Amino acid sequence: MSTLDTRVQAWTELSSSTGTTNNTAITTPANKAPTTTDTMTTEADGRYFFQTIGGGTVGQPTMVGILFALQDANNETASAVVWGWTKHGGLWVPTRLCSIALTAGARVGIASADIDNTWFFCDTNTVTDDSSRDGSFHEHTPGTDGIGWVSGDIGGHQLVEVEVTRNGGTAAAARCFYRWL
Repeated sequence: MSTLDTRVQAWTELSSSTGTTNNTAITTPANKAPTTTDTMTTEADGRYFFQTIGGGTVGQPTMVGILFALQDANNETASAVVWGWTKHGGLWVPTRLCSIALTAGARVGIASADIDNTWFFCDTNTVTDDSSRDGSFHEHTPGTDGIGWVSGDIGGHQLVEVEVTRNGGTAAAARCFYRWL
């Protein structure tokens, strides 16, 4: 008898449990420059990093799921950009993987839980892929008041950055979670 490995990874929070109140504009590709600084050391409110499994090597998972929750009320909005970082010699080079417009639905966490009832899960995640990525990120939007998420292929990148902002949006704060698929 053979066994099928069906391990499913839980969602891991990128942002703090209080969420980001970042209200600055998302960094544009023109302003996201290569750097010799380890990008993980530049994590700040609204900018969150996670390492890929195996550093982007062949045979390791490259599909990731990203989930967002917004604070305040149903229909609050925010936005996010997902960046892939790859090290070439001593230089970290960024690639914009996608932009995401976020809208909170009516589903909330549970009082006294890690995600309490002041956090509204996004039911609408509108993905705009970077044109060079050819549709590698997809929105899983279940419709009115379901819990939506985004999935995408980050293949070849050693670090992933999720930049979240309320700039131009209405949410009081935003939280971000990821898991390998």
